[in-house]
Amino acid sequence: MNANVIHSNFNGECFDSDSSPAILPAGRYYIGDPCYVIPDKEWSSLLEHVNYFEGDGLFEYKGCKMAVYSTAWGDGFYSGYCSVDNSFYSFGVDAGLLGAVPEELVSEEAKSRIDSKNLWTVVEESGSLVCWKEGRGLIHLGPLSIETDDCVDEEEDEYF
Repeated sequence: MNANVIHSNFNGECFDSDSSPAILPAGRYYIGDPCYVIPDKEWSSLLEHVNYFEGDGLFEYKGCKMAVYSTAWGDGFYSGYCSVDNSFYSFGVDAGLLGAVPEELVSEEAKSRIDSKNLWTVVEESGSLVCWKEGRGLIHLGPLSIETDDCVDEEEDEYF
């Protein structure tokens, strides 16, 4: 596996949000758009099971918990900062979602497909993985903070 693996014991100390955090158990999590790692033949079933990820946060599928959030602007590429290794990562999105999906739900076929496209970032969490969303589009998945709403508001950008 060519994944970027981030070893973390992030505990969400800087949690600052109006919404409740999704707290996932220790383990290995794929970070990115869930559509890349759930097998195509299961994707529709998953969407129906979780009501199309209506409402951001904690979801359960096949006995596994995952945290999934909608991006502010849908599909595209978003940059995320990791507080553990002080690095930036890029996340491709095709379903308008970003989340932490437990490795148990990631098929071997998906692992090799996303390896070839460098879409595989893994957080190996020794404690609970704390996830939340701030405002319209700042998504926190453990030690990763991914801004999906970095567009300038036209009303704020007035020219005189």
